Amino acid sequence: MEESVLANRCTLIDIGEGSDGIELPTSTDLPGHRLALGGVQVYRRAEADTVTGVQPKLGMLEIRLEDLMGICYTTDRAMRDAVSLGQIIQTAFASSSASGWTTRSCAGPAPARLWACSTPRALAVVAKETSQLAATLVSENVINMRARLRARNRPRSVWYINQELETQLP
Repeated sequence: MEESVLANRCTLIDIGEGSDGIELPTSTDLPGHRLALGGVQVYRRAEADTVTGVQPKLGMLEIRLEDLMGICYTTDRAMRDAVSLGQIIQTAFASSSASGWTTRSCAGPAPARLWACSTPRALAVVAKETSQLAATLVSENVINMRARLRARNRPRSVWYINQELETQLP
């Protein structure tokens, strides 16, 4: 978790011992709300003298745990210094796990891809500019994507890009 660029920004939800996941009632049809767990609605006291709830359409969000496995090959000679080898392997597994987890979580096939990375509300997709060459990035693309980001989400928002785009950013 500490090594991943993305995992440490995720909400952690504890589950009971022996459980392999959780199912949560959700609603996405409440006005002005993103995903509402359990259809929760909140009102200001001044507005809530007589609270009239909006009956949401509830669905289920299922989150299942998956096993993470790794393998490492080494030589008899490297095994002679098990202390050093152990530290090197631990670092290598942490780095590989973090990188692989981030890639699978955002761009991998379902069900490994994170639910939040799959929803239209989590993606900012803009049309290319009229004169823009294929497979390029222009400043108007970035400006248009930022314009789609709600002001209330900007303080905690993070942009992840393919590093091959870095040379096109300036």
